[in-house]
Amino acid sequence: MIVSEVVDTIVGDAHVTCEQIADINQGTYGEGDYVLPFGRRLEAQLITSNKVRIFDGGMVYCGVRDVIAVNNYHDVTIENGSQSMKRNDFIVRRFTKDEVTHYGQAEFITVKGTATDGTPEDPEIEVTDLRKGALVHDMPLYRVKLEGLNIVAVEPLYNVLISMVELQETLAGKQDIITGGASTIATKNLAAKRALISNSGGKVAVASTTAMELEYLHGVKSNVQTQIDNKNNLRCRTTTHMVAFEWTGDNKFLIIVDNTVVATLKNGTNI
Repeated sequence: MIVSEVVDTIVGDAHVTCEQIADINQGTYGEGDYVLPFGRRLEAQLITSNKVRIFDGGMVYCGVRDVIAVNNYHDVTIENGSQSMKRNDFIVRRFTKDEVTHYGQAEFITVKGTATDGTPEDPEIEVTDLRKGALVHDMPLYRVKLEGLNIVAVEPLYNVLISMVELQETLAGKQDIITGGASTIATKNLAAKRALISNSGGKVAVASTTAMELEYLHGVKSNVQTQIDNKNNLRCRTTTHMVAFEWTGDNKFLIIVDNTVVATLKNGTNI
């Protein structure tokens, strides 16, 4: 056999391996498990009280592409639930490879969870990597929730990749440059430790207020000026007397000299 690492060429003998194709697929699609964007995308439909139908589509896991042909479907049987109990089961696509022949195959199976009268937990799925020599890989597709004897929900667990066309359309819809209020700060840094404002043109701009000045307002719970205006009480000492001015709260202002009220003024009265 002629040995070659070049996949896309003819070298005179069969030389491309499944492992090489899987590596290339991982570089194209990603290293995770994904549903591919064609057909019915493995849509699930509840057929009976214990049967879920999986429709056509494709998936890729560990770089292995797997297709359910158009207009085909697979029915997956769910074990009946128990009265007054709850359970979460998983529908997975299980890929297995023979250790000797390296032949592979895949099927839909159910991984049964544990029934409980409380909040059910998902069954454990072992994370394996076919590229690193694993012979079995499970791709979780659906969580089947049972309450009592009935299936109450079939929840998808997979991510659907977008096609190259969808990706191109998405990128084409993005604006080439930042516009609007943020256009003034798209290509340069701002002055350090300054407050940001909206300038007269509606653009983001740096204010003269510093970060330290903003810190002075930390913890303020109401209008600062109102708080200042309400601080009407004043005390001062002359060379011989202590003079105080106190607001009583009932529209009266007291003038106190040496702890004795010497005058009471109504609000608005000039001294």
